[in-house]
Amino acid sequence: MGLTDLIAYAKETLRNPREGLRAILDMGLTRRAQLLMLSLVAVVSAIFTHISLSLMPVPDNPVLALLLVSPVQTAMIQMVGMVVTAALVQMIGRMMGGRGSFDEALIAVIWLQVFMLALQLAELIGAATGVTLISLIAALASLVIFPWLFTMFVTEVHRFIRPVKVFFGIIFSATLLIFVLSFVLVAILGPESFAHV
Repeated sequence: MGLTDLIAYAKETLRNPREGLRAILDMGLTRRAQLLMLSLVAVVSAIFTHISLSLMPVPDNPVLALLLVSPVQTAMIQMVGMVVTAALVQMIGRMMGGRGSFDEALIAVIWLQVFMLALQLAELIGAATGVTLISLIAALASLVIFPWLFTMFVTEVHRFIRPVKVFFGIIFSATLLIFVLSFVLVAILGPESFAHV
């Protein structure tokens, strides 16, 4: 897939997320191709993240400190996070009567991350050039595009009919996951680390 093809698929996905994702899924990407895409997206995301750290001040946060020790560690965490997200999409979707496979869920998560990288790049350009309006628009766009595309992608992966139900299912699952992770992080870092967060 060349850059022109990538842009064409991205445009189609923005016009019709389900059909755009289905076109990607129907390409029959091998597991090796999926791992290559996963690694590439994670590395680019880590690079963008650490560049942004040098351009914009970051609040003192123990969670961020744990995640952002080095670009390599950040990339590894990104990869694990995407794989875990795909596994949750596959498992929870199947519990709700869906038919999606892990490979389909992983491709959907990777494709979603491509759009997030484009918005992250726009934020970096805005920060580097001092045009804060660009960063603001990109940040606001991500708040809309991420939940919209994620909902439509999960709907397509599992061949669900009603995206609204999928959206609320994602909200419920994400809330429960955050609740569990908060306890895990407190157990790892200690409650005193979150005293001023």
